[in-house]
Amino acid sequence: MHITKFKCIWSIFVLIQVVSAINWDTGCGTTKGCFPNCPNGCSYLVTWTPGASTIAFTMSAEESASNQYLAIGFSSDIRMGDDSVVACATADNSIKSYFNDDTDSDPLSPNTLGLSSTSVSQTNGVISCSFTRSVNEADSQFFDLNNPYILMLVIGETETEDGTTKIEKHYMIPWMSDGDVDFKSTNIYDEYKLNSPRVKLHGIMMTIAWLFLCTVGIVTARYNKGMLPEKKLFGTKIWFQVHRGGMVLALVFVIIGFISIFVENKGYSQITPSKSSEAVQAHPVLGIIVTVLCFVNPIMALLRPGPDHKLRWLFNWAHLGVGVVALVLAVVTTFLGYFLERSKLPLGITYVTVVYIILAIVIVVLLEVHRWKANKTVADSSPDKEFKEFDASKSMDPTRVAFIGLIVFTIVAFGFLLGMIGIIGAS
Repeated sequence: MHITKFKCIWSIFVLIQVVSAINWDTGCGTTKGCFPNCPNGCSYLVTWTPGASTIAFTMSAEESASNQYLAIGFSSDIRMGDDSVVACATADNSIKSYFNDDTDSDPLSPNTLGLSSTSVSQTNGVISCSFTRSVNEADSQFFDLNNPYILMLVIGETETEDGTTKIEKHYMIPWMSDGDVDFKSTNIYDEYKLNSPRVKLHGIMMTIAWLFLCTVGIVTARYNKGMLPEKKLFGTKIWFQVHRGGMVLALVFVIIGFISIFVENKGYSQITPSKSSEAVQAHPVLGIIVTVLCFVNPIMALLRPGPDHKLRWLFNWAHLGVGVVALVLAVVTTFLGYFLERSKLPLGITYVTVVYIILAIVIVVLLEVHRWKANKTVADSSPDKEFKEFDASKSMDPTRVAFIGLIVFTIVAFGFLLGMIGIIGAS
């Protein structure tokens, strides 16, 4: 009986904690400008009340850990760096003005420049700060809020050195407004998410290029050189046209995807991950590497030696090696992209991609075993017992098996491709 009562009381307590964390401000949109995240209760909320020479700010965010800070930034772009910042620290209940360069946040002099009526609290798992900020000061690192800026909000840790509380580098991607904020207005601004048309174009182009066109192109070149040996397409073997056409299309799609994300981010954007997902910061770096490799392979193909050249074997292995390495890195980069905090992609796309990769590996292993057996048969039947590449024109049965494998692989890849594109488009 006592256990049942305790469970009921605990359930009510948890429910109250979830529902009443941060309350919506009814002044939003009328007397106050707001930057909220309040779908079912608020996880964070920034409000401002415009004045002639000052603006009264309040900001709240869910955070139960101690020695934390909550900071608001005013930025000319969506990247951290060269930003005017106001941060409140729970360790000493201070609110200070900072300038955030590319590597560190330095307090202005004085560190309370342009600030008054400050207040800091942390209760019931919520950090709340309020302050009045001057619209402008003589210091150029204290941004003039007569101009619009992108608003950023972050939570980070503080540490105390020689009795002074300092803010540390934060391990979260900032919540930021979807466009410039007019701080003299009382508008409500939405959060920026990585689901703009250009971001979706980036994801879709890279998915088509690497998980469909490149995989089909590699499977064609590896296992189907004997495809329709008596026929040619524009004077060239059909397998080669399929391989080359797929890879050229993949290169075009990679270029489109590469440009679209750089345009969206206005250049290279370094990812600041949470501590639990630091690996995702490799996404842009690996993306650049695989894009470079995507150019290297066609350049190698243009410079390849003739079929009977003594170094042809070296080209074959190098061409295959670069292609496979690029594909593996692209798959890793794709998964890291799925786990970007701002991508807002459902976990389902990870499951879909994992299933696709498993099926693709199974099909490729079967094709590789079939290729090995076919080549072994030819080697065993030759008088000098030397290993020779399987000549599909002499026996159509193994070629037919490889061709069927290619068709099955293409159908599977295309089906999963449609599913992944649908999930990205709907996110």
